[in-house]
Amino acid sequence: PHPHDPVIACAEEGGYVTFYDWKRGETLQSRKVCEKDVNCVQFSPDGAQFVTGDDLGYLHLWSYPEGVELFSTAPGDRGIEAVAFDHSGSRIASSDRSKTSPFEMPPPAPPTTSCRDTQAALPPSASAPTTTSWPVAAETAPCAFGN
Repeated sequence: PHPHDPVIACAEEGGYVTFYDWKRGETLQSRKVCEKDVNCVQFSPDGAQFVTGDDLGYLHLWSYPEGVELFSTAPGDRGIEAVAFDHSGSRIASSDRSKTSPFEMPPPAPPTTSCRDTQAALPPSASAPTTTSWPVAAETAPCAFGN
């Protein structure tokens, strides 16, 4: 659930994330965000961002409600099954059933309209969970939120 608004984000088959207004009982928007199934989605503690994990092993960070992709990780060996922000919103953890990988949040980026303009890739995590900073190198990954 969104921390301030009556909104629930749901990960869905076919690469979609759907946002529902649970008070009014209606769909606000449904967007295709990746090529494979989205397995998990979580709002940041301030509600300004959300993170998704997909079957291809990508972790994507998005602005909310604009849907601008801010960063993306390199694909892992397996699909991401769970994502979570820490209480401060400064770290994200993802799990692919075999390991949990924590990441530091990236520095704020200027708003853009294309996910391919702001995307950065993270190296696959090491076998031991360690905190990794978001790098600056750009790489294209399968994203399509609002494009």
